[in-house]
Formats: sequence, structure tokens, C-alpha cells
Amino acid sequence: MNHSTQHSPLDRLPAWLLALLALALGGLLALALMTTASGQVGLADSRLTNIVLPLAAAGCLIALSLYSPLAGFLAWIALAPYSQHLALDLRLGAGIPDLSLSRMLAGFLLLLVITQAALGKRKLRPLAWSDLAYALFLFGLLFSVPQTVYGKLEGVQTILDAYIVPFIALFIARQVVRNQRDLRWLTVVLMASAVAFSLLIIREQLTGEVLLYSREAARYSRSFQKVISLMGNAAPIGVSTAMAIPLGLTMLAQSLQAGSPATPARRAGQLVLAAALAICALGVYMTYNRASWLAVAVTLVVLLALRPRMRRMLLPVLLLAAVLAIVFWQTVVNSPAVTERLLEDDSVGYRTTVLRLAL
Repeated sequence: MNHSTQHSPLDRLPAWLLALLALALGGLLALALMTTASGQVGLADSRLTNIVLPLAAAGCLIALSLYSPLAGFLAWIALAPYSQHLALDLRLGAGIPDLSLSRMLAGFLLLLVITQAALGKRKLRPLAWSDLAYALFLFGLLFSVPQTVYGKLEGVQTILDAYIVPFIALFIARQVVRNQRDLRWLTVVLMASAVAFSLLIIREQLTGEVLLYSREAARYSRSFQKVISLMGNAAPIGVSTAMAIPLGLTMLAQSLQAGSPATPARRAGQLVLAAALAICALGVYMTYNRASWLAVAVTLVVLLALRPRMRRMLLPVLLLAAVLAIVFWQTVVNSPAVTERLLEDDSVGYRTTVLRLAL
């Protein structure tokens, strides 16, 4: 990561282009929301949602990517979780793989950065050893496709969406996030997405109503709702939210560092960021999903181990939490979060059985 103070491409976007793109995307999303919420999809509506909206959305994002690959990438990762629910994926009919927004943008941005590198307009960052290890993992994963009970085509599409597209997104992020300004833009987008996820989690846990997913509500136990809004499972939405927390903490620590001017705008930004982090932490907790809780714990351990500045900011908070846990220990260990979720072992037995069958 280049730590220079060079400007991000987003800083050079002209106001007229920002306004035009905002109007276009805003209009498309409003139309998609109204069509989705109407509940009465006729032939014209079907053509609109299956063809016109996806192509228009992809066209807007491709145009934005041509001007600034970073802006296109950020718009993609912000919209990707909602694309299938807002008619932004191109449905090609039975037997033909759909062209989802993520598939289209992943392919286009990958081609764009490689083309720019071939023309000498961009220097590609080299692959790391972890990338090669992941490639070997994918190679091994593809060998499991003939064994799937859902069909080979469905198996390949699952691997594409769940493993290959995220890997392409990581590769593209390494190429387009070039300096601290770019990283701040990425952090802002990921934190905004995490706050939106958290609000969905909290709302479903409190009301029991599922949003943006065509499944009925489900429960982990008598006390807790199983969050399935947006992504169909608590683990992906919880882990996605948890992964934004270290970026937000790092941004807050940099903003609070000694020597930074204490302007009203900076103070307001710090308060907004702190509130966003609190909402994200609450959202992850209210998934009542152990993988999400573990994701937060691992990120905190890594930050404390590698970033001395984080120790000064987080240790007082963690010590206070530890003192409160000790004082109210009996209440904590007897709470439903511990007895019904943390210590629940049915899913552990299920995973052990699956592992035994797989081996």
C-alpha cells in the first residue's frame, strides 16, 4: 500500500458526472424497489425486471468503472448483496447460467485492469503465496463437482459465486486501492454496508420479520431468531459485518492520533464512525452466530498483536468489559446467549458427521 498523499481517482470525479450517475443509479434502484414491492409482475414488468433494469445498472457501473475503476469497484461491492432482490441480475432463462451483477462486474473489472496493465497504464501487484494456496484449494474444490447431488452445472456455478468471484474481487481491490485515500474510500463503503447489514439483523431479531429473502422466519432456539434476511443465513451476513470492524477501528485510530487537527468536522466524523462501530458490534452479537462472534474475536486479537496504537484504544474497553463480565458472571453464564447458543453442540455433531462422510 502506497502511503503517499496522492489523490484518489474519486477526488477527480467532476460534479456533473457524480450528479448524473447518482440520478441514474437512484432512479434504477427506485424503479427496482417499486417493481419488487408491487407483488404483481405482469409481462411488461417481467421484461423490465429481467432485462432492462439489469442491463441499465450494469451499463451505469461499467461507465463508472471506465472513468474510475476504484469507483466502479466500490459501487459493485455496495450493490452486490442486494442485486438478486432488486432485479439487478440478468436472468437468461431455464438451463442458461444467469449473468448476475457480480459476475458481470467481476469479469469486466478483471479484463479492464489487465488491459490497462498490457497498455502500460497500470502496474499489476504480484500474487502472494496465499493466492497460490487459494488457487490450489480451488483446483481441489473443482474435483468435487462430479460428486454433487445438485448437478454439475449448479456445482460449478456455486463454486464460481462463492469462491472464484470473491477471489477476483480481492485481486481487483489490490490493483485499484493504491494509497491511503483509496483505502479510506473503501473503509467508508464497507462500514456503510456493515451498518446496513446490522440494521437488518437487529430488525429481524426484534420483529421476527424476514426482509429481502423469500423464506419464512426460522429460529435457533426458543429465545433467538435465526437471521436469514438478505443472505439466507446468519453466518455470511454476520461475518461480512465483522470483517468491516477492523477497518473502521483502524480508521478511527488514525483519526484520533496525536497531531491531528481537532476540527468540528473531524469530531463529527469520529462520532459517526464510533456510532457505526457500535451498531456493527451489536449487529454481529445479535446474529447469535458463533462464526460471526469468532470473526470479531480473531480480528481483535490480530489488531492487538500487530498494532500498538490499537492496544491503547482497545485495552481499556476490553478491560472494562472483562470487569463487568466478572461482576455479573452468574448472569452471563446463565444467559440464553451462553446456554442456548455458545454451548449448544448439535451443530458441532452435525459438522463432525459431515466431515467423517466427506473423508
